Amino acid sequence: MRLHYAITAPICFVSLLTVVFMSGVSRPASAEEQPWTFVSSPDLFNSDIADLSGKTAGVPKAIGWPEAAGGVNGVSPKMDAFYDQLIQEMAGHKPEAFVVAGDLLNGRWFNSRTLRTFDPKGMDRAKAIDRAAEIYYGWYRQLFVRNGIDTVIAAIGDHDVGDNDWAKGSDKARHVITMRRAFGKYMVDPLGDLPKINGADPRPKGTAYEHGAFAYQLRNVLFVTVDVFRQDDPKKKIHYRHGTVSGDLDESQTRWLDRVLKAAGRDATIDHVIVQGHAPCLPGVRKDSSSGMMMVGRADSPLWQTLREHSHDRGGKVRFYFAGEVHTTTATRDPESDVIQLVHGNPPLGDGEGAYTVFKVYPDRIEAELYQFDLIAEQTDENRYWQPSGNKVLYGASSKGPTTSGGRLVVDCSGKVTTFESSGWMKPVDLSKPLAFYDFDKMVEEDFSNSGELGNLYYTGIVRGHVSTAEGAHGKAVVLDGKKSFVRGGMLPVSEGEQRAISLWFKTDMDGVGTLLGCGMDGRVTGGTLNLQLNNGVPQI
Repeated sequence: MRLHYAITAPICFVSLLTVVFMSGVSRPASAEEQPWTFVSSPDLFNSDIADLSGKTAGVPKAIGWPEAAGGVNGVSPKMDAFYDQLIQEMAGHKPEAFVVAGDLLNGRWFNSRTLRTFDPKGMDRAKAIDRAAEIYYGWYRQLFVRNGIDTVIAAIGDHDVGDNDWAKGSDKARHVITMRRAFGKYMVDPLGDLPKINGADPRPKGTAYEHGAFAYQLRNVLFVTVDVFRQDDPKKKIHYRHGTVSGDLDESQTRWLDRVLKAAGRDATIDHVIVQGHAPCLPGVRKDSSSGMMMVGRADSPLWQTLREHSHDRGGKVRFYFAGEVHTTTATRDPESDVIQLVHGNPPLGDGEGAYTVFKVYPDRIEAELYQFDLIAEQTDENRYWQPSGNKVLYGASSKGPTTSGGRLVVDCSGKVTTFESSGWMKPVDLSKPLAFYDFDKMVEEDFSNSGELGNLYYTGIVRGHVSTAEGAHGKAVVLDGKKSFVRGGMLPVSEGEQRAISLWFKTDMDGVGTLLGCGMDGRVTGGTLNLQLNNGVPQI
């Protein structure tokens, strides 16, 4: 049996809105406006990494270590040296801060290993969480300080509150507030007594979100961090998939955000506002090895609607929304304002890829450059580390390949209309065009090239099984054996109720039931969210 088809536009975000990018040329800085720099990389580390032995200055020993961990530490000597090298490389750009939009650790601390490691005598979950947070966040901050970056501006990620999902009444759901408090205590409080922003409170005091939501001014930039993990009641399900937690801002945090952005607009010492939260808002983002959690309502969410109201084209100062979660890089301009969503970062853990972005700040513009590198993890005893959650013993990243530029983005707000200059993976995607387009005419090494908006960063047409090509209805087509061969195009960049369009040409002489397209978390035939089947040659969903 033979299945012969060509996908002309397998994934296309349907929208009547066209994203227009106006060209702009950045001007050289004068002597009085030399730039300053910060570095950002969300999802660093997305794993429980720290010295549990108590030998690192300022980081206490885990009470139950080494017995509870079988003698394996939470960071290996080779990992320690590698992360020093990585942060020193970032420090070479002379940044004044490191900005991380969530998932600093793994946080799956709802098992007996966590209790035995951090509170072996009392076996109290709240105490174990607080002690684990003190060690992991303490080591995190110390890593940057010892390598020359004194300030870390962090947002809460899903892993920082236990990792999705949060079933109602579960131990994890009950302790979301415990983990929030620990994050505030060990990541936000070290920033000091935050001053008011032109009269506006720097934290949403009196709410459940005061531990992770805050406004912090550094030079002429106001960084506003939001806690995007809404939980009304640990016994109340508010999201069909994530249970008691939803990617959303409640009214109290939305009001606080609006007050802070209005105050920033009136403050002459603030030229730019950057808002960061862990989950992306605008759809069509590249995704890899992630649950792909997004903000509910997307562009219609309270968060994005508030950002729009304070964009440069409406007289405000919001330039960027930083997000992580999906372990790739995607820049998107809001179709109805000049705010840029920049999803970036990739956990530098084992074999794979890492990235960080360097930002240069001027009074009238921000220049961003993406840096990428390959990771190497040696599978030796000297490179093992232990974490209390998930896979207990893992091999960490121990070295890296050369760092190369992955693209550049300039946001220039010197005039009434914001202009943009971009290249590489920092070029904003146009949601009015196909996100993935496989004509099977071009190859990237052994895979098919994607000429759609997402390009080949995690979206090449990866060949599996016996796949060949032949002349198709429009250019080349792939020939499959109707058994185990297929072409995989990466995680679906749209999810849940978002609109999508898929089209293809196919020809088959196969009887029985087969699959033309399978869309889902694993991109395979079964369990997908949208499958197009063949039944004796007739398409059916």
